[in-house]
Amino acid sequence: MEIARYSDKTFFAASPRRRIAAFLILVAIASSLPFFYAAQGSLPEAGDLIIHWPRMLMFDETLRSGVWYPRWLGGMNYGYGAATTMFYAPFVYYSLSAAHALLGDWVRSVEVVVLFAALGSAATLYFYARVFLSPVASAIAAMMYLLLPYRLIDLYHRGALAELIAFVWMPLVMLMLDGAVKRPGARRIVLGAIAYGLLVVTHPPVAYAFSVSLALFVAIWAVKSQSWRPVLSGSFIALLGSALSAFYWLPAILEMGYVNQSVTDLFDNNKGYVTDLLAGSTFEKLIAATVIATSLLFFLFVALARSKPLNSEKPSPNHYISGWTIVGFISIVVMLPVAAPIVRLMPGISGMAFLWRWLAITTFATSMLAGVVFEKLRVENFGRRRSRDLFAITLTVAILVFGVISCARASNLKLQFVAPADCVEQDFTPKDAPDVHALSAGVMLQMLSDSPDSAARLIEWKPQERVIEVSAATNDTLHVYSFMFPGWEAFVDGRAVPVETHPDLKTMLINVPQGSHTIKLIFSNTTTRLRAQTLSLIALSICGLLSILKRSTSLFARERM
Repeated sequence: MEIARYSDKTFFAASPRRRIAAFLILVAIASSLPFFYAAQGSLPEAGDLIIHWPRMLMFDETLRSGVWYPRWLGGMNYGYGAATTMFYAPFVYYSLSAAHALLGDWVRSVEVVVLFAALGSAATLYFYARVFLSPVASAIAAMMYLLLPYRLIDLYHRGALAELIAFVWMPLVMLMLDGAVKRPGARRIVLGAIAYGLLVVTHPPVAYAFSVSLALFVAIWAVKSQSWRPVLSGSFIALLGSALSAFYWLPAILEMGYVNQSVTDLFDNNKGYVTDLLAGSTFEKLIAATVIATSLLFFLFVALARSKPLNSEKPSPNHYISGWTIVGFISIVVMLPVAAPIVRLMPGISGMAFLWRWLAITTFATSMLAGVVFEKLRVENFGRRRSRDLFAITLTVAILVFGVISCARASNLKLQFVAPADCVEQDFTPKDAPDVHALSAGVMLQMLSDSPDSAARLIEWKPQERVIEVSAATNDTLHVYSFMFPGWEAFVDGRAVPVETHPDLKTMLINVPQGSHTIKLIFSNTTTRLRAQTLSLIALSICGLLSILKRSTSLFARERM
């Protein structure tokens, strides 16, 4: 009987949590899945999807060839290749490849990744909000995080798969930071660092904006608490997370000069201030409207969160309210021309491509304050200030409806997605490489002498490795129609030989002595990449050591008890 009563109590006690979980799952599904059936029941077009499609195919091909981190996608550009995922954050392609390995269908794989991004975003935001809010208020905050216009636009207009995943990691970093400050221990620092590192290898522009926001938040927390612990914990998480992800970002920064890339050009030509957006294309006007709408909601929530409660003479703000108020305010100001002098001084800011990407931070801050406001209204007995509460609800619903309608009316949703026939992209090809659309397809090898007695035959082709048999009547040069990029090494009969670069095509030239030879081409890590990889391995070892020490300390404490 005792067991039965305990089971019944457990069931009913868990019921509210189950209802909240079911609610958030339904919101995540409702916010994501319609996209995949919008074009007469099929996947529609979206701005970034046409870019992600060839990349994910070539990344998966390279991954399956046995390369744990594909820096060079050899199948791109008719086999000429590109260093795409050496510079573009690779986590989204790992996710897509993992989903494809399970499902065997690329459309369904994209669908699963997007759905899990929504579910993950809701879960991490909810658990972070639960640090200082009730379950229902936390669920409201998580719902806002999923439904505010910018996140919907990311999917329905842009198909920005990487940025959608980035929404998962931000609240997780904050959750681990909160735990590390309040209950000091290595485990939360390690988990926070892992989440921070995952954010960096998922979407660097959001990681940049989040890092600035994190620094502001911990500074405010330190002032409020009159303790250095928030700054120290936040610094440890950021530094360790940066070291964990160094295998990606360090070579990407140091070797950017080797490739064609349009991100900094985009930023130089159009930084994405709200005033510029208002005078731009239809999509830019939509982003401007999103900035304005989200800002209105943010300032409304700030006013409500900091207003005097009915049963108290003064407000009771804490570091959460103050922190997210200032972080959200800064994220809005950065998108205004008034911030131009500050923006010019920010190192690496051009990597964001557009300043309106700060909307990811505005969305985060607004969602957190939405939970605070709901909690405040609930405590004050909702409806006692009827006009204020009605205005807040009306504006919130209006902005959410604006996001839904603007996405539902996206012109790309009317067109069925057609996978590109060729995996062609100018970005991330070698600097000064020719227009990839003008490259000759189908030509892989050529002996420059054109002697009928000289020949070259491809024996094995892998994205980052080639084996070629050559028969040279005289000393000759083998022309390999793949772009030369730092890291490619050539071996003739096992002996390393230099690789020269074709002056016009930027392809590989290898001098071959007379006779029959086996030539092997391997794409290896440069010294920069090896050092970055070593730094990440050291950071990973530190994380492992800290986890082991924590576990050993816990076991020792139990034994003494």
